[in-house]
Amino acid sequence: MTDTRPDPNEILKRILEKEKDSEQEKKKGKLKVFLGLAAGVGKTYRMLARAQMLKESGVDVVIGIIETHGRMETKKLAEGIETLPRKEIEYGGIKLEEMDIDAVIKRKPELILVDELAHTNAPGSRHNKRYLDVVELLENGIDVYTTLNVQHIESFNDIVFQITGVRVKETVPDEILERAHHPDGIEVVDLPPEELIQRLKDGKVYVPEKSKQAIERFFRKGNLLALREMALRYTARLVDEDIKTYMERHDIVGPWSAAPRLLVCVSPSPTSARLIRLAKQLAPGIDAEWYAIHVEERNAPELTSDASETLTSNLRLAEELGGEVVTTVGSNIADEVIRFAREKNIIIILIGYGPRQKFSFTRKNLVDEVVRKSGNIHVLVVTDSEAAPVKSTVANKLTFSYKHTFYSLLTLFVYATIFFFLGKWLNYANIVMLMTLPIIFSAIVWGRVAGIINSIVGMVLIDLFFIPPLFQFTIEDINLLPSLLVYLVVGLTASFLAEMVRWQGKIARQRKIFIESLYNLSRELLVFTNPKDITKKAVSEMDRVFECKTVFFEGVGDELAILSKSDELEIHDKDKVIATWSLTHGGKTGKYTDTLPHAEFTFVPINIGSKTKYVAGFKFNQKLTPEQSKLLDSFINVIATSLSIF
Repeated sequence: MTDTRPDPNEILKRILEKEKDSEQEKKKGKLKVFLGLAAGVGKTYRMLARAQMLKESGVDVVIGIIETHGRMETKKLAEGIETLPRKEIEYGGIKLEEMDIDAVIKRKPELILVDELAHTNAPGSRHNKRYLDVVELLENGIDVYTTLNVQHIESFNDIVFQITGVRVKETVPDEILERAHHPDGIEVVDLPPEELIQRLKDGKVYVPEKSKQAIERFFRKGNLLALREMALRYTARLVDEDIKTYMERHDIVGPWSAAPRLLVCVSPSPTSARLIRLAKQLAPGIDAEWYAIHVEERNAPELTSDASETLTSNLRLAEELGGEVVTTVGSNIADEVIRFAREKNIIIILIGYGPRQKFSFTRKNLVDEVVRKSGNIHVLVVTDSEAAPVKSTVANKLTFSYKHTFYSLLTLFVYATIFFFLGKWLNYANIVMLMTLPIIFSAIVWGRVAGIINSIVGMVLIDLFFIPPLFQFTIEDINLLPSLLVYLVVGLTASFLAEMVRWQGKIARQRKIFIESLYNLSRELLVFTNPKDITKKAVSEMDRVFECKTVFFEGVGDELAILSKSDELEIHDKDKVIATWSLTHGGKTGKYTDTLPHAEFTFVPINIGSKTKYVAGFKFNQKLTPEQSKLLDSFINVIATSLSIF
C-alpha cells in the first residue's frame, strides 16, 4: 500500500519558514482587490459599499483616490467617508493630481481606498505605478481596498490581446495580487455581458460618443464573455490554492507529490515576454515551479542597444511574475538549455518560434535542436505570428574614423610597395594571397570598416601595380579577373571575421576583469576591521569595473551618514532623501528603477540578515547590461557578507 502521508521534513520546513515571517507579516497591511471583467461592472461602487459598512462598524476608513467618472450614484456612496487631499504635480504646463502617499502614511488610517490599481502615475511621482504606492502603504501597516480589471493582470496580457485585439499597456504584476492571497482577499464583481452592454448604451459607463466606440472595439459580447470567464477562473484558482494551504497547515493527507518544473527559454525577442506570461499561467494549474533561462553564446556578436534593453525587460518580467531567472554562457544554446533542464528535473520546456531573420549562414534552427536533444523532456513550442518581424539583434553599426582609415591605408600602401619591388621573385598568385595580410591586420587593429576599405582599395592596387598593363585600369588577361574578385570576397569576409575575433577578445578581457575584481574584492575585504575601510576599497573597485561614481551610506538612527565615496562626487540633500527611502523600505530606488526614476543615482540597499543597515549609491554613465547587473548583485553580496560582522 502506498504511503500518502506528508513528508515530516517538508512540514517542519514550512513551519519554520512561517514562524520566521510571521512577525513581519503581522506588521504589514492586508490587500483586498475588487476584480472585474471590464470597466462599468461596479467595482468602485462595491468597494465603497463595503467601506461604508466597515465605517459603520467603527473602522477608520479614508479615501486615498477614487475615480467616479461622473457617475452620480458612485459620488453619493462616497459621501461620509473622509477623503484625503491629493498631491498636485505639474508636468508640461498641466497640473495633474495623484494620491499623496506621505499624507496617507502620516494620517495612518486602518483602511484606505485606492481606485484603479493599474494606473500609471504622473511623471515626477515617487513611483511610476500606483500599485507601487499600494505596496508602500501595505509595508506601513495600512490595509488597502483597490479595484482592477482582469485584462490588467500581467500574465493575462497575451491572452487578452488574442481575444480582443487590444494590447493593454498598463499591467499589474501577478506578485502584487498574490499579496491579496488570503481569505476574502479577492472579490469578483460580476455582471452579465448583456447588462454591461446595456449600461454602456444608457451612458452609465462612458459618455455616449465614447460608449459607441467602446461597444464597437472592445465591449463586444464575445470579448466580455471571455474576460468574465478569465476573472472567474482566476479567482477559482486562488480558492484552490487556499484549500491546499489549509491542508498543509492541518496536515491533511493529500497527493503531496514533488512539484513539477517548467523552463522558459528567454532571448532578446519580444516573443519571450509571451512565453514568460504563458509559464505564469501554466505553473499554478499543474502546481509547478518555473525557471527562466537565458544562454549567451560565446561566439555570438554583440547585441544592439535595443536588443539588450528587450532582453533586460524580459528577464525583469520573469522575476516580477515569480520565476527564478538563470543566465549562463555556453558555446551551444540548445546544449546549455538541455543540461540545465536535466539538472533541475524540468518536465516541460517552453521555447518560442517567432518571426525569423531573412537569412543566416551559420545559425542552426534552435527549436529543432532543442526538440531533438530533449529526450523524455516535453518541449512546448509557441509561435507568435502576430508579432512584427524581428529586427537584427546584432550590433552591425559601422563606425568610421578618419584616423584609423589613414593608418590602415598607409599600411596597405607600404605592403603594396614592398611587393611591387619584390615582384620579379613573386608570381601573381602569391602577391594576391600576401595582399590579404594588411586587410586582416587592419580589421583586427582598427576595426571592420578599415578592413572593408582596404579590401576595395587593395583590389585597385593589384590591378594597377601587378596586372598588365601596369598603371592602367584594364586587364589584358581576362582569366585573372576571377582571382581579383575572389580577393575582394576573401578580404571582405576576413574583415568581418577579424572584427568578431576582436569583439570576442574584448568580451573575454571584460569578463576577466569582472572575475578578477570580484575575487580580489572578496579576498582583500577580509583584512579590513571596520566598515569605512571596507566601503572605501569597494568604491575604488566598483568605480573601475563599472566606470561609475559610487557612494556608501550607513544608517545612523533615522539619518544617513556617508561612509565612503568617489573623489569629487557631490552628494546633495535630495540624494540623501532618496537613499533614506531605500534604507527604510529595503528596495532599489532611483535611476533605472520604478521608484523615483528621475534621480541621478541608483540606490541599492545592503541587507545584513533581515535588516537594511547600509545603502550603496551609483552614478552610472549608462544602463547596465543583464550580465553587469548580476555582477553588481554579486559585489553587493560580497560587501554585505564583509559588513555583517560589525
